[in-house]
Amino acid sequence: MIGLLFRKRIFTGYAASALVASLTLHIVINTLSGGGDGGLSLNMVVYLVLLMFVTLYTMVPSLLFIAYCEKRTIRSAVFYVLFSAALAFVGLPVMFLNVDWEIFKTALIFTPAGIVSGLVYWSLAGRLAGDDARLLKAQIEAFD
Repeated sequence: MIGLLFRKRIFTGYAASALVASLTLHIVINTLSGGGDGGLSLNMVVYLVLLMFVTLYTMVPSLLFIAYCEKRTIRSAVFYVLFSAALAFVGLPVMFLNVDWEIFKTALIFTPAGIVSGLVYWSLAGRLAGDDARLLKAQIEAFD
């Protein structure tokens, strides 16, 4: 499973989806807070913190999901978007171990980031899920 991360297509897809999810989350939070007075340097610090948070929070579940999709050759964009949106939505309740209405309302802020992240991953890597296994199988059959 760890070898999956080092495949160029999968690594690029995951890295791009984490970057875009962080950017989307930053834009949503900045918009809801009224734009903020922070300069460019403060915004970059906030973005980098969000990027670290998104990457650390999503790495293990995403790798398991990617391994499953690669094994089953799941290529549906809807599948990737639903997984990413659900992962983004349940983030706060899982972190705080609390199922409170206020936490769920706050968790809705993360959902657009999950949707965009799922679309980006699918467009770069998910739509080609399972291709490596098919190519290997075709090469083995050619040599038999």
